[in-house]
Amino acid sequence: KDNSNIEQNFIKGEKNMLFTINKELDISLLRSQYEKSKSIVIEDFLDDKSVETLYNFFTNDMPEDWWHTSYRIPSLNNDVQHIRRTAENVKHINNIYNFGWKDFNKGLFTYIFDRSLNHYSSCTCIECKFKQFLVSDEMKTFIYNITGEKITTLGEVFSSRYTSGQFLSPHHDIDKGKFSLVYSLSKNWKPEWGGNLYLLEDDWVTIKKCILSSYNRLALTLMNSPIQGKKGTPHFVSQIANGVTEPRLSITGWVS
Repeated sequence: KDNSNIEQNFIKGEKNMLFTINKELDISLLRSQYEKSKSIVIEDFLDDKSVETLYNFFTNDMPEDWWHTSYRIPSLNNDVQHIRRTAENVKHINNIYNFGWKDFNKGLFTYIFDRSLNHYSSCTCIECKFKQFLVSDEMKTFIYNITGEKITTLGEVFSSRYTSGQFLSPHHDIDKGKFSLVYSLSKNWKPEWGGNLYLLEDDWVTIKKCILSSYNRLALTLMNSPIQGKKGTPHFVSQIANGVTEPRLSITGWVS
């Protein structure tokens, strides 16, 4: 993995002009909503031009083999595996679903979905530019104005694409970062298609909040806070229903 450019931009606080946060957002209202549950869903997060730039990249411009099917299926291999989405790999990928569903039904931590891996350090594609935007002064100020927390560290960031049959079983993401960011890019998504993000209480059973997939929606959630005695938040992404032809697209990251 090579995050050198992103880390340098984080330190410098370079301004990113390709993406702009929606100027019509009511920061005072968002701050008040965040204080109630330490989790907030922000509709129409980016301006129209910015979100269309991202959406067009992932749906039209990004080569298919830039996606990797990522999976953790204990009955096959307890380590995380990434298979590049090439024509010759499709049959092999399709053959692992049944193993994943069986492990899921056994209550094992299991998942399978498509995601991006880090590009080379000097890559200037739209995805990499958006990663830089996440550590821009504009974004750091936005998070501070809502949460009162100063952001200094960028954790893992990747794009994901869930298609029919894919899912992410309950887990907690301990130590990945203080806040999670999930930016949804799923146009005309229907909740009955699945792919919804569920936040759970500490009993790992009771549903605290359901965040539906949508378009131009940012979910900002406090995940880890030693001061508040918070270490990880159990959550999962529900399986995409059989026969769904649209992809559930999002960009996920962690900051501290």
